[in-house]
Amino acid sequence: MKTPTKKFAPLLTAALALSATGAHADTVVEKAAMSPQFETLTRAIRAAGLEGALEARGSFTLFAPTDAAFAKLPPGTLEELLKPSRKATLASILRYHILPRRYSSRTLMRWPSGTNVSTLNGENFAIRKGGGVALDPFVSERANIVQTDVRAENGVIHAIDQVLVPPSLAYALARNPAFKNENRSP
Repeated sequence: MKTPTKKFAPLLTAALALSATGAHADTVVEKAAMSPQFETLTRAIRAAGLEGALEARGSFTLFAPTDAAFAKLPPGTLEELLKPSRKATLASILRYHILPRRYSSRTLMRWPSGTNVSTLNGENFAIRKGGGVALDPFVSERANIVQTDVRAENGVIHAIDQVLVPPSLAYALARNPAFKNENRSP
């Protein structure tokens, strides 16, 4: 009589090998790439060269703008940001959406409204509550969290309805003709 262990040993060995090499790692980048609502974000992460950093071990909270959020940017802004010459600017904007620790929606809801959080680009925004959780970057439109707790091996994703602009870039982007829009600055 064969033991179940011998019967499944090859499958178990293959599964362990895949997990050891990270072939089935479930990172925040891979989770975002699997979701149709984050196609633009995934493209931006790659263009900014942040894929490796966000696939690394660690613990991140990614406030992920949806494709609809990117569509709200002034015409031409996204195309300009995706240019290789704008890689540093795009990386700074994306790092402004990332916290260096994992925070579930439950944790965010326990914080007092107005709690400041420090992002990976070194700047802060406030977590505001009132009918939900919103991110207030002080210079651009407030972003509402529209989906919470998409869990990954190295963090958690919360989908948001706006692209946040760090305070250090808001003025520069508004003055740059390539980003300027008469109706709204980014």
